Amino acid sequence: GDSNYSEVRNEFYDNVDGVIFMYDVTNKESFTALRSWLKEAGKYGVSHSNATIAVVGNKIDQYPRAVTENDVSMNARCLAT
Repeated sequence: GDSNYSEVRNEFYDNVDGVIFMYDVTNKESFTALRSWLKEAGKYGVSHSNATIAVVGNKIDQYPRAVTENDVSMNARCLAT
């Protein structure tokens, strides 16, 4: 998510049917960054009304986990808006 590439990333949002946002369960910052990624997608017209948006936790086989299932549950509503 380097900001130097934000102008290049905007091209990937054109005419999408879906977006998969992935975070690392062993890295809390990657989970926290989801809000900014969702905001960026919204800036280019991607929303729940015109695209399927999936949030996926990666590295679930690794420990220790920095992002718990409870963290995800508590933030799911915020991420869905």
